[in-house]
Amino acid sequence: LWGGINPFTPRHTKTCIASLEAQGKSADVAIIGDKGRGQLRRLHADYIKMSLTEVESPGNYTLAGAIASDLIASGAGDYDAVVIMYNAFKNKGSYEQFYKVIKPFSGQGEDEPLLAYEF
Repeated sequence: LWGGINPFTPRHTKTCIASLEAQGKSADVAIIGDKGRGQLRRLHADYIKMSLTEVESPGNYTLAGAIASDLIASGAGDYDAVVIMYNAFKNKGSYEQFYKVIKPFSGQGEDEPLLAYEF
């Protein structure tokens, strides 16, 4: 979840948790890195299911695969979606904020994810 020095990620994580709760849904949080962990731990410690602090940067596919395996082992396969929030370096004074929504790669009938690619 983390990267950079600004508070976008913890603030947006809090907003997402509140939004999901308003819809009657629940959320789990996995944090990568130390920045922001303290901010979320104060108000949302119950949501933090995983925290990885000794992660080297830049990441690679092996690291991403290991993190994904840990998430799946902790129950992420049962989620409706996974949201990845992160900051990307823009210049010395600023970072760009991004988030990606990843939905499960399963479904039947109209919900089949590869329906458009079948002949």
